[in-house]
Amino acid sequence: TMEFLKDQYRHCKSILVLGASTALLDKAQISGKLPNGSPDPGLVISGAGNGASGIDAFLKAASLHRHPERETDPPIV
Repeated sequence: TMEFLKDQYRHCKSILVLGASTALLDKAQISGKLPNGSPDPGLVISGAGNGASGIDAFLKAASLHRHPERETDPPIV
C-alpha cells in the first residue's frame, strides 16, 4: 500500500484520501502542500472543506490526468 501511494504521488496522479486513511499520508511522508507551499490540487482529502465526500473534487482532479506542479527531482517521497 505504501509503495502504491508513493508511486501515485511521484507520478503526479490524483489521490483521494478517505477518513482515517490520512494516517497513510503521514506514514508515507506525503504533505498536502506542493513544494512551493500552495495546496496540492491533486491530493483530495475527504472532509477537508471539499464537501462531504470529496468525490466531485477528486473527479475534477482526476480529469487533469497528472499534476506536474508536484514534480520534483529528486522526488520528495
